[in-house]
Amino acid sequence: MSLLWMDGFDHYDGVVGNLALAGYTNASNVSLVTNRARTGSYCLRGGATSTGEIIRPLPSSLQTIGIAGAFWFGSMGTREIFEFIQSDGSLSTPNCTISYDSTGRIRFSRQSYAGPLLGQSAPGVITQNAWNHIEARVVISNTIGACQIRVNGVEVLNTTNVDSLFTGLELCPAVRIALPGSSTGDGYAYLDDLFIWDTSGSQNNNFLGDRKVTTLNLTDNTAVSEWGYTGAASPVQCINGTQDGDTSYIYAGSSVPVTSEFEFANADGTIGLIAGVQTVNVMRKVEAGTVIVQPSLVSGGSATDNGSHSVGDNYAYFNMMHQTNPATGMPWTASALNSARLRLRRTT
Repeated sequence: MSLLWMDGFDHYDGVVGNLALAGYTNASNVSLVTNRARTGSYCLRGGATSTGEIIRPLPSSLQTIGIAGAFWFGSMGTREIFEFIQSDGSLSTPNCTISYDSTGRIRFSRQSYAGPLLGQSAPGVITQNAWNHIEARVVISNTIGACQIRVNGVEVLNTTNVDSLFTGLELCPAVRIALPGSSTGDGYAYLDDLFIWDTSGSQNNNFLGDRKVTTLNLTDNTAVSEWGYTGAASPVQCINGTQDGDTSYIYAGSSVPVTSEFEFANADGTIGLIAGVQTVNVMRKVEAGTVIVQPSLVSGGSATDNGSHSVGDNYAYFNMMHQTNPATGMPWTASALNSARLRLRRTT
């Protein structure tokens, strides 16, 4: 996979409950707010009186995890940022933790932020009342544990051959991202432009650097339009804005395959290198039996083929990563993305 997940928090329409539909197993004491977004319209804010958190399960348990996000800290104190959850099935105990302290240090410790310190940066690498892009590569092991951290693209910590395993297997199934609340003395904390990667594959398998997650909405239908629609004047109007459940939607009957394609809004002209494109769809089925939908991106007559979704009875977000342009096999460029189309095909 390499690039596993990205989130700019713009497509949830400010509704925290939509985080659960997107696969976060916990989203407590957080708000989606517009007053400090780094990219797009929304970012995630910690609670007013206690630490907020989201927990992101990984597609599979990993020994080496890469994670990055842009953080704004209203004031400084010793608090956790990333916790790498242990493998025993509990989401309450981390193997190791990345935190910051009142001097602006980044810290790496076993178990919690108050656990044995395995490494720390010089003071002042975290700036109060400013966006800090923090990217880390962590290895879970009781002998070859490691942590490399970069802040705004500059390495500030590199710790190797330490015991980063608290208990269980040398694997991490999920990451907890913490946003301290004001009752801790830290003021509000904000998060934007989150992404997660692993070391597999040939793309995006190491530090990606300071990246932003930009949301592009659909803008138009195409001549390929086999799905039916209801609740709006055209298919694209049913799916290009706030998800509204059964009020407006497109639908595909059981005589398969059924295919529709849609055009995107153009990417911002300032966008340079594109690590990947993640398609996001909200779907449910209304019939018994198996329903399989394949979302893909069409570019230059070629389509990505990254798998399919088995659709359940309740609405859920389905996310699929497209790391390369299918027409070239190379990373996406802004111009290629601007001419690409979203293809939704029901295959079963």
